[in-house]
Amino acid sequence: MRAAHLAARMCGRIEYEMQRNPVPNAPGSPPLPRPLSLYEILAVILLWHVTVPAVFGAIGSLFGLAPVFWASSVARVGQLYGPRPQEGVT
Repeated sequence: MRAAHLAARMCGRIEYEMQRNPVPNAPGSPPLPRPLSLYEILAVILLWHVTVPAVFGAIGSLFGLAPVFWASSVARVGQLYGPRPQEGVT
């Protein structure tokens, strides 16, 4: 960067550079994207509020099922080795 450009940037006085950033809707420049309508914004918000709890619910249900699988594997080990004899009981 040139020193003058850097100094202007540090002071917050950057102006449009006509070569790099042409004026919008100038001949030969690409058209600007259409802004989102209110319905599109509301649809994005609705999708966000529907999918985020669903993802957290799916993760929570997986963590809720983990103790069930752990208990079933412990039960298999218990069936394999049988009950342990208690000391002092005859």
